[in-house]
Amino acid sequence: MVGVVQHYRAYGYNTSIQNPAGAHEFRIKLSTRGHPADYSHVVCERGTTVCELHSNLSVFGGHDSGIFCVDVAIVNSGVVPTTKSKKPSQPLQNSDLISFAEAKKLVIYPMLLAQFLGIVHEVTPKFLKRDKNID
Repeated sequence: MVGVVQHYRAYGYNTSIQNPAGAHEFRIKLSTRGHPADYSHVVCERGTTVCELHSNLSVFGGHDSGIFCVDVAIVNSGVVPTTKSKKPSQPLQNSDLISFAEAKKLVIYPMLLAQFLGIVHEVTPKFLKRDKNID
């Protein structure tokens, strides 16, 4: 999360932490469980562009109704509920996901790279399309 925040700051975004109602300190979501409204997120703003960074957010895949939990989700502003309802939280629509970051502390090996490519293929397949104007 810190690396993604620093990336946005380096590109001129103002960042602010939004804590859940009643919380006086940063609450990071460390697992797939829990409602996003119970955890802090970061708002990134530059001019009229506003996005949010959420940790361990469940999102629908780019091909079907598969559900994936990404380490850091960069999403359109206001699409993640900030209050809980009686119903459990639903995964984020894939169209509201701008990008995502995955972080692992592992020795790199070929199968790991293939797994990362598989994650990108399932969650944001648009990032794997080749630009036909580039040789």
